Amino acid sequence: MKFHRFVFLLMTAAAIEAADQPVPPQQNIAVPFRLFNTSNVYTVVKLDTRDGRVWQVQWNFETKLRWEAPINSQPLTNSPEVGRFTLYQTPNIHTFILVDQQSGRLWQVNWAGGDDGARGFFAIPDASAD
Repeated sequence: MKFHRFVFLLMTAAAIEAADQPVPPQQNIAVPFRLFNTSNVYTVVKLDTRDGRVWQVQWNFETKLRWEAPINSQPLTNSPEVGRFTLYQTPNIHTFILVDQQSGRLWQVNWAGGDDGARGFFAIPDASAD
């Protein structure tokens, strides 16, 4: 009986923990701009799905701590199309992979923990093209 009570309490605690996790909003993928959550409560990544431009967006209750900074400000295509680009989160909390869903090209997108300019944007070469 004690074992069953223990299992019940353990399952209840797990259910409460799962209920506390935020559910990401459903987003329309056929739009020019999308926001992607990061592991940082105050940071999201904004993507222009037409041409691959990316920004880090910091929100906060204090006005002086709100800002938007480019990670990649250069369009990656001469043929922009809504939904062409998307981001995939990696296990590294500061890194996403940007994908051109038409050409298959890839880029590593690094956002920084603060407004210190430590953001990075790097092409991922296609090793099979050698």
